[in-house]
Amino acid sequence: MVEQAGGVLKTNYRFNSGFFEGCIRSIDSDSPELVGQEAVIAGDIRKKLEVQDRVVLVDLGAMFAASSFVIAKHFEPEIITGRITVVASNREKFNPEVPIDAAKETAHWNKHQPIYPDMPTLEFIKRNLVLVRFANDIDSSHLYQELHLRNIGSADIIHENFGGLFHVPVTNGRNALNGVIRALKSGGILFTTETPCSDTQKYGDSVDIDLIPDEEYYRGGPGYRRYRKK
Repeated sequence: MVEQAGGVLKTNYRFNSGFFEGCIRSIDSDSPELVGQEAVIAGDIRKKLEVQDRVVLVDLGAMFAASSFVIAKHFEPEIITGRITVVASNREKFNPEVPIDAAKETAHWNKHQPIYPDMPTLEFIKRNLVLVRFANDIDSSHLYQELHLRNIGSADIIHENFGGLFHVPVTNGRNALNGVIRALKSGGILFTTETPCSDTQKYGDSVDIDLIPDEEYYRGGPGYRRYRKK
């Protein structure tokens, strides 16, 4: 989509996956603007950086070239100095070293116009993000183990993209949720469109799951909820 703005042609691109579903944003530099849930999560990252030396953000089900990249690019100086670690998972059946394939696959299923990463973007992703592929029996129930195998430690913030990725590809949603909760630090933040405290069909009857509902956000569709780990 091309718009006329002050006599200058401006191209708007649609991110088909990421922190803000269906969002259309303008990209006029190598630093994408923060919108919707991205801005909220970035605010929480900044607050944590004020009181601790390092922050670990985990983005579940990310399309590497969209959601994780936006936050990582915004905080590039802090990532380079080691103050922020961004972990991006992906459920598409592609080699995680080739994010553009994941972008194409997601675009195929969502029928939206994606932004395919160029080579500088791909190099940034490979250099600055920790990539975890959810495939071959590795899924969100293994998140704690995956983080510690990479010497990252537990997460300060976990963001679940639209789609209920706690239970993909596993069929036991309770085990997947427990894996996500275990991967969070005490006081850590979980952003999700899921309702784990009340969705007994997916997560079982017990509501004692060490999560405290904190606040709700609505961003152009399903409600994002923020939970804190007890």
